[in-house]
Amino acid sequence: MLNLLRSPGDGELLTLYTFESRGLGRDDKEENIIEGILLARNPYRAYPIVSGVPIMLESSFSHEFLARHANAIARDETLSKLSLRPHDNSGWSFSAEWEQHFNADLSKTWGWTVEQRVQQFFLETQTSPDWCKGKLILDAGCGNGQLSESLSELGAIVIALDYSTSVFSAERRRRSSSVHFAQGDLQTPPFVPGTFDLIVSNGVLHHTPDTAQAFRAVGQLVKPGGRFYLWLYRRPGNFLRSYLYYPLLDLARLMTSRLSPGLQQRVVEVYAAVMMLIQKITGKYKNHSWRERITLAYDTLTPMWRHYHTPYEVSFWFFLNGFSPPMLSHWDNPNGFGMVATKVLQTDTPGVNFGKTGIVKRYWK
Repeated sequence: MLNLLRSPGDGELLTLYTFESRGLGRDDKEENIIEGILLARNPYRAYPIVSGVPIMLESSFSHEFLARHANAIARDETLSKLSLRPHDNSGWSFSAEWEQHFNADLSKTWGWTVEQRVQQFFLETQTSPDWCKGKLILDAGCGNGQLSESLSELGAIVIALDYSTSVFSAERRRRSSSVHFAQGDLQTPPFVPGTFDLIVSNGVLHHTPDTAQAFRAVGQLVKPGGRFYLWLYRRPGNFLRSYLYYPLLDLARLMTSRLSPGLQQRVVEVYAAVMMLIQKITGKYKNHSWRERITLAYDTLTPMWRHYHTPYEVSFWFFLNGFSPPMLSHWDNPNGFGMVATKVLQTDTPGVNFGKTGIVKRYWK
């Protein structure tokens, strides 16, 4: 993964400072970096590696990390001059959701088993187990990492990125040597553009401040001929969803996302209980365990941002970012839709009135 990582935002090359590592046991020519620092030199910015996970976020050094490696940092002439400020990035809402998932040892994600998610992955990305062999895949917003690991077991090399602290729990449970977890922001992804054979992003980009800009940042990581699949929330199409359910849900979310973790958990539990009661009354009861309901309630109530889009809108994004016409591969879901497209290098069209500059910039305004 170190060959792929770059400083977020500017793509600066990174220098590795290793504090703790472990050989892989074959010929020990490769090793897992357990603890260390990745340093961008122009300008100086540092990113810690903690428990085997690179944290590609600004000011991500915890007090514990700095205390644990104080001597190693002081001995190095470059590192000792840096201002390594302690900061805690664990407050992101999805961190609580995925910790609930891991603590409950749930085998399902959003009601789906891992096997069902893998089969759905093949259906929606138009791939197969044989196609995955030797491919480089980015799971952009990997959540619990179960899909990432399953794809790596099919012969793919999978980079699994998430903003939440779920990547640390996923790394502790990791079985495959072909999946690599990292913490980072999809708005400024820490990778080389034009790298990945496939990027998959399930229900993630609409939770960023600007879905279109996040799409643009992630889309540039796809190599020519590679594929980009994403699933997004659908803009509501009926009266109740448009003017009652979604507005009330968004209002509740704006308040819940700003609560302390303890109060947030109580609100989530009450919501899960109310939804279970409503489903029983309406005859739409879903056979989810209580822990599953709690995880689903976190997903509904705690995101800071939640945007809704249409396939027409996303088709335009694909066009602007150099992709072929997308296929609507997940269309019969009232909550959202999935689309997949291939990156195709577009040539200038002939004729005296074509080839004008600045057209794409106007579209993005």
